[in-house]
Amino acid sequence: MKLIWVLFGITLLALVAYGFWRPANIRDTNGDSREMPTETKNSFLKSTNYSTNADTREASKLYKNYKGELSITALRDSLVQFAQQHQGLPYQEAGLKPTGFDCSGFVQYTFAHFGLEVPHSSALLAKEGEPVPLSAGRKADLVIFTGTTIADRTPGHVGIVVNNGVNGLEFIHASSNGGVKISKVDSTGYAQRFLQVRRVL
Repeated sequence: MKLIWVLFGITLLALVAYGFWRPANIRDTNGDSREMPTETKNSFLKSTNYSTNADTREASKLYKNYKGELSITALRDSLVQFAQQHQGLPYQEAGLKPTGFDCSGFVQYTFAHFGLEVPHSSALLAKEGEPVPLSAGRKADLVIFTGTTIADRTPGHVGIVVNNGVNGLEFIHASSNGGVKISKVDSTGYAQRFLQVRRVL
C-alpha cells in the first residue's frame, strides 16, 4: 500500500512539473504588456470569419490615407524592406524607437515611417483590416499571436509578414528573446500561439 502512495505522489509531482515546464519551454517568451480592453477580449473570442472581400473597403483603409506615391504593391515591399533594416535592434518593454522596441511599438514605428497610423497595442492591431487565412498571408500583413500563456487565446504579440513560401509564413517582430528578428510560424512555438493574419494594406 505504501508503494502505491509513493507512485501516486511521483506521478502527481511529474504532472505539476510538466505544467510549469511546458509554457516556459516555448522558445520566445515575448508578450505584449499592455492590458487588453474587455470588449476586445470578448469580441476576439468569437470565431474568425474570413472576408471574401479582404482587399477592399476595410482592408484598404490605411492605403486610402497614404499620402505617398507608391503603388500598394510597392508600398508593401518597401514597408517590409524598411522593417528588415532594423534587424538586431534591442527589445524594450513599451519601446517605440530604435533604441528599443516592443512588438507593437515596432509595428507602429514601421508603418509610421510611411505616414500610416496604427495603434501601439497588439489587441488593437488585431482589429485592424480584415482577417485572412494563414496560407493567404502576404508581405506587410500583420500576424497576431497570443502572449506567453497559450491557454489565453487573446492577442498578446504581433509581427509583420515578410514572406509566405516553401518555408511557411515568416515574419519580422521585436522579440524579448533577441530583439528585432525574423521568425517562422511552422514547427515553432508560434504555431501554438498563432491567432490570425490581418490584411491592413
